[in-house]
Amino acid sequence: MSFLQPLRRCVSGGPLKATFALPTTGGAATGLTLNPAAPNGWTVTPTTPVSFTRVAPGHSVTATWTVTAPTDTDTPVSVTFSPLATYVRGGVQHWTYGTSKTEVPIPPPPGTPT
Repeated sequence: MSFLQPLRRCVSGGPLKATFALPTTGGAATGLTLNPAAPNGWTVTPTTPVSFTRVAPGHSVTATWTVTAPTDTDTPVSVTFSPLATYVRGGVQHWTYGTSKTEVPIPPPPGTPT
């Protein structure tokens, strides 16, 4: 079984990473696409490739996005990102996802000493 592992902590304006790993047994994955599945109101912009022609057995690929919260004041303390991987293996379409609760630190109000 393949798996998708998302980053556990992100900050608005910071990176979100998801790693797709393929087991050593079985064939290669082809036509792999990673989608961050961001919560409503969040924007995600890829900073690395998110589509891969082929992933060999026993190998992994990682995609990275820059995430932006709706606004600093409306950002919840935690949100769920559910990155989704779609691919073909052995001539059959597959998908897998990795859901994780992500901590979102709230920045201090403007003018607060650091």
